Amino acid sequence: MSQRLDPILLKKLADKIGKSIKYTREQNAKRASRAGVSSEAYFLYWLKEKKIGFQKYKRSLPVDVQNEARTLTGTPQHTTSTTSNRVGHTETLTASSRYIDLLEMIQDDELRDRCADLIKRPRNHDRVFREATTILEHRVKNLSGITQRMNPQALIGKAIAPDPARAILVVSSDSSEQEGFYKICAGIEAAFRNRTHHEVSNKLTRNDAIKFCGFIDSLLLVLVNAEVHQERI
Repeated sequence: MSQRLDPILLKKLADKIGKSIKYTREQNAKRASRAGVSSEAYFLYWLKEKKIGFQKYKRSLPVDVQNEARTLTGTPQHTTSTTSNRVGHTETLTASSRYIDLLEMIQDDELRDRCADLIKRPRNHDRVFREATTILEHRVKNLSGITQRMNPQALIGKAIAPDPARAILVVSSDSSEQEGFYKICAGIEAAFRNRTHHEVSNKLTRNDAIKFCGFIDSLLLVLVNAEVHQERI
C-alpha cells in the first residue's frame, strides 16, 4: 500500500464515504492496481469525484502521477467485498485500455511482448528503456550474424558501418542515409542504454516509455528491411 497518501485527505475521504481509514486506504490500493495506475493517481481521482479539495497535495506529486489521474473516468464503487468481482463492469477506468491501445501500435512482436507489462506498471519505467535498448542490440547482433562478444558501440559500428560498402546491415546505398541511421542507433545506445543499464531512475515516466518504444519500433522495422551482406563479417 502506498505511504504517500495524504493522511488528512485520507480521513476526509473516509468520512465522506462512511468507511474506516484502513478500509479506504486498502480499497484505493486495490482499485489503483486494477486500473493500472499508482495509488496516488487513483487517490486524486477519488478525491475529485467526492469533491474534496486536493490541489496542494496534487502539486506535491510527480507530473506523471498527475497525468495518470487525468486518464481515469467514471465513478468509483465503494461497496463491500460481495460486489468486488463486479467492479470491473461497473467502474469505467480508461487508463489501462488507453495504454493498451497505444501498445498495439507497436509492430514488433518481441518489443511489445517484453515491454507491454512494464509500461502498464504504475512506476519504474526506466526498465522499459533498459529492455528496449537490449532488444535493439540483440536484433542487430542476430540480423548481422555476429557471434563474438562485443560492447554495443563496437557491435553497431561493425554491423551498421557508416559506409555502405563496409556495413553488414545496409539500410541505404546512400552513404549519408546509412551514416545517419548508424548515428541514431549508436546515439540511442550511448544516451539511453548505458545510463539505464548501470543505474536506476525515477525520472522517466510512462509517457516517456511509450514514446521511446515507438521510436525503437521504427528502428527495428528499418533493420528488418536492411540488406544483409554476410560476406563482410
